[in-house]
Amino acid sequence: MNLLHCMRIFATVATSGGYAAAARSLDSTTSVVSRSVAQLEAHLGVRLLNRTTRSVALTEAGEKYFLQCRQILSSIEEAEAEAAASSTLLTGRLRVHALSSFGQNLLLPSVLRYKSENPEVQLDLTLSSSLAEMIEERYDCSVVFAPELPDSSFVSVKLGSLGGVVCASPDYVRKHGMVNTPKELANHMCVQLANPVFPMEQWVFQGPDSIYSVDIDNLGFSVNMPEALVPAVADGLGIGLLPISTALPELKSGRLVRVLADYVPQPVNVYVLYQSRRFLETKVRAWVDRLRADIPETLAQYVEELERIQTVHDTL
Repeated sequence: MNLLHCMRIFATVATSGGYAAAARSLDSTTSVVSRSVAQLEAHLGVRLLNRTTRSVALTEAGEKYFLQCRQILSSIEEAEAEAAASSTLLTGRLRVHALSSFGQNLLLPSVLRYKSENPEVQLDLTLSSSLAEMIEERYDCSVVFAPELPDSSFVSVKLGSLGGVVCASPDYVRKHGMVNTPKELANHMCVQLANPVFPMEQWVFQGPDSIYSVDIDNLGFSVNMPEALVPAVADGLGIGLLPISTALPELKSGRLVRVLADYVPQPVNVYVLYQSRRFLETKVRAWVDRLRADIPETLAQYVEELERIQTVHDTL
């Protein structure tokens, strides 16, 4: 027996005053209506309706049950309407997680655009040094930076790839000399991004004619935030592999110089994860669409800016 279905039929009978009228209202048959009420009475162990050849009337127990049914069915209808509205209206709360290593520079412009377009949505952005437990922590989306994603039940959309730049301070280069090949890094102190999500014990480069993997042994300093690498590299603690987004302002200002310009560090991929393709709320879909529009363009701009900086340096 479908209890909710039988409750709806009983409430319709009580409201319309008869089986035939209820059947017409429900686009059903009198026999189906009568059988459903009988099943409900058998389930409750009480008579709800007194029947005559012409009409029906609520029993005392039926009157009490009808009042409760009406409240329950009204609450269900309200919940259904609210859930349906959330799939079409951009309102409510959107909880987004991102790795703080790169998320701040890359995502904040998209956050501002999304809020401008959807002012009724409360967007909560959490920047963290660890991957999110999306279900347990009730996040709608997570932006992840990693060479590859492990298998999971989440839907993933690749937004692009974020490259890196090997940098040093001008003073470090004057004291220790320029590095011309990845192998020469073994003779230099390095500073390292120590991120537990995608540890980088090796720096991997695409060179002019081959791929190079370099073990980073001479480690003078490590930290889990790329922003904290900048002062360490700028103060001459060693050579650092920085995300383009973090390195660009420092290269423009001359605080850092680019090292190994002919060797491209292995990029990390940028993904947005969410829980299901089916019944995806409009506010979540709009956020994913915003990222798909913004992030590839931003990543391309990073590369163009880096090339312009390099061109200027080459002409000096």
